[in-house]
Amino acid sequence: MGEEREDSQKIKRIAAAAYDYDNDPRWAEYWSNILIPPHMAARSDVVDHYKRKFYQRYIDPDLVVESMSQPTQASASSTSSATANDRPRQRNSANPGSTTSRSSGTSTNAGSNTTSVRWDRQTIQFSVNAWVM
Repeated sequence: MGEEREDSQKIKRIAAAAYDYDNDPRWAEYWSNILIPPHMAARSDVVDHYKRKFYQRYIDPDLVVESMSQPTQASASSTSSATANDRPRQRNSANPGSTTSRSSGTSTNAGSNTTSVRWDRQTIQFSVNAWVM
């Protein structure tokens, strides 16, 4: 039964990819109402994701559209250490007084910074998805 569901979703994804978005005026209106940075709008994986969301909304509500964070999970984990190291430096330079009072708890600050990086990513994804809906 699980294979049947996967097969039907695969067929639905193929149909969504083959759909003629350029000749559907609803797509142009839908795409113009998505507020994302221009560098993200130029990425084909981002455009494909929103095309699937459009297809789900207007053509086939049974199509399951996965979140965009899943395909980029491996690249996000490889860069998370670099961004986690960069963020505390930025915060420290912005608030030098607060870092001197917290200098004794640097190990707990590092843990909270990684949590805040994840929260920021989730917040951004939530706001992007909220605009789509």
